[in-house]
Amino acid sequence: MNTRKRIAFWVGAFVALLVVPLVASVPGRGQSSAKRKALNSGKYSAVVTFATVRVAKEEAESWWGGWFDKEHLEVVRSVRMLRGKEAVYIPVSAIAGLADVRQVSLQSQRNGCRLLLRAGDGGASYHARVTVTGTAVTERVVRHGEFPDECWEKTTYAYVPDDGR
Repeated sequence: MNTRKRIAFWVGAFVALLVVPLVASVPGRGQSSAKRKALNSGKYSAVVTFATVRVAKEEAESWWGGWFDKEHLEVVRSVRMLRGKEAVYIPVSAIAGLADVRQVSLQSQRNGCRLLLRAGDGGASYHARVTVTGTAVTERVVRHGEFPDECWEKTTYAYVPDDGR
């Protein structure tokens, strides 16, 4: 990546972190640490924030990637995304319930991009895909890592067009 592109990417990541209003954020209790991952692909840039939160053991299994004996989960806390300089709308439900992410990447598509997450371990592993078309999320698909055809969820997003009324 040449220097000009690298500078543009980091400026975009900085804007996504500090200037763009919070687009998607998952509440957590007992937050103890946070880390960020900056991504860039074509016209899109994103910053994914992870946080370690304390959960009741019986609640851990309700998260993708959660396991019955975990008291702390590293969860996807927020995603801020830009298409060029324009903010991408990401509803909280597009990232809610995702924990123990091991890999995250941004993949360009013809009319948008995909945020790809690989997570969990063994029986708690999963793959999540959040599809963005234009400046809005249009689909979320989460599939179990070991049984992708038997254990999965799919959410399709539709929006009312702003016709100026």
